[in-house]
Amino acid sequence: ELEDLGFIKMDLLGLELIDSIQATLANIEHSNASAEEQYRREIPNMRELIEGEMDDAETYENLKQGNTVGIFQLGGDGVRELLRAAKPEAFMEIANITALYRPGPMKSGAHIQYSNRKNGIEEISYIHPDFEGTEVQEVLQETFGLMIFQEQIMLIAGRYAGFTPYETDKLRKAVGKKKMKIMMAMKPKFVEGCLARGASEEAIELLWETIRVFGEYGFNKSHSVAYAAVSFETAYLKAYYPAQYMSAMATKQDNIEKLTFCLAEIRRMGLTVLSPDVNESGINFKAISNEGTEDTLRYGLGQIKGINKSVEHLVKIREEKG
Repeated sequence: ELEDLGFIKMDLLGLELIDSIQATLANIEHSNASAEEQYRREIPNMRELIEGEMDDAETYENLKQGNTVGIFQLGGDGVRELLRAAKPEAFMEIANITALYRPGPMKSGAHIQYSNRKNGIEEISYIHPDFEGTEVQEVLQETFGLMIFQEQIMLIAGRYAGFTPYETDKLRKAVGKKKMKIMMAMKPKFVEGCLARGASEEAIELLWETIRVFGEYGFNKSHSVAYAAVSFETAYLKAYYPAQYMSAMATKQDNIEKLTFCLAEIRRMGLTVLSPDVNESGINFKAISNEGTEDTLRYGLGQIKGINKSVEHLVKIREEKG
């Protein structure tokens, strides 16, 4: 109803994860304070990181290996398998994977096609030979000939079929919300525009059907890119500041099952978790400098099952009075 009245609707997603990024930076600062000077680490500038090339080799190596438990959007078993198959090497490939790992694309097998095409196992095609060397190929090139994003529908309809910007967005909405009546009303102009570019009726029908089927699961690129930026940030922090990042991740787990899973990953990474200590622990997990290394976490008092708010008072008094 709000959209019909002309209001703009925004989904603000991943906010809890952004808190964890900030908590990681605070953990780095805290561990620096307790470390000898030669073991102190530079606190990364996350804005500079995502405004740069985002081409860090170590980060991508972890992504290729599926070492992504605790990484935004990329931590589940299935998507880790997809990462190992697709072997992402560039930022937009992360965005592509966040869009592909969803029920619709997976039902159609698009995620398997993507991995095979990206790695040269399957030939790249652009829906029909008539579209090779055209704007259709240009639009689908970065996704290896597959239609992954809603914006690709808009670009093809605009650049190739001659739709106005308003019409391209109208088509996107109709496809996404399965409004067949609107789609069918727009089809004649789409066909006419493609015929004028020299495409055969067979090719145009195949392109239209690809758009229709894609609409059942299409994701928007702007959303995927924003997700991928946060995914890259978290993958970078896990690669270079593992104890500090995993301290933040362990702290945010809200039940014992999730915490147990997180602790298993921490130990798999070769990090040491020290037991809770009434004199040493804070409320949250924290990374500590242990004999000059940065591979140690101290269990937080607040993460002990059944503990109450009294620990906050205990820590406060300890900090004030020793």
